[in-house]
Amino acid sequence: MDFRWVEIEPRVPDFPKSIRLTVNNPGKLTRLEMVPVDGKGSPLTTGRVSVTIQANWTGPVGLDLSKSMNAVRYRIMFPRTDTQLCISAVVFGNDKNHWPWTQKALISFMPKTECTDPITVSFDPADLVPSPLNKKQIRILDDGGSSVLLKIGD
Repeated sequence: MDFRWVEIEPRVPDFPKSIRLTVNNPGKLTRLEMVPVDGKGSPLTTGRVSVTIQANWTGPVGLDLSKSMNAVRYRIMFPRTDTQLCISAVVFGNDKNHWPWTQKALISFMPKTECTDPITVSFDPADLVPSPLNKKQIRILDDGGSSVLLKIGD
């Protein structure tokens, strides 16, 4: 599925002021833009950051969030042109995981098709397990594949 944007909303107050994406660009040189978004869902004019993705390249790219202090969410805008760009990880700071579990983030994906609402996925580890286990401390050990390995308790 192709997306217009991906929006990341950290659900904890203190989080690193950078986002690292792992991208795969099998096509030509392209650009991603990160747009800070306020609590009402409006894009902010200050604090926007863009990054160039080299042609035929796979690896991490970093985006600095330090100039977007009033943001509640961060929207990654995909190029409007036809691209095969794929994001396979989104983390804050130097997290070893592939997804923002520590920030209990919500990630919303806006499809390119018309008249479609965003698809939102929770990265709160407590949402993975049933009650009463979700009241315990949960730590993500590995999220590198199509499953998640976690530790519940101590």
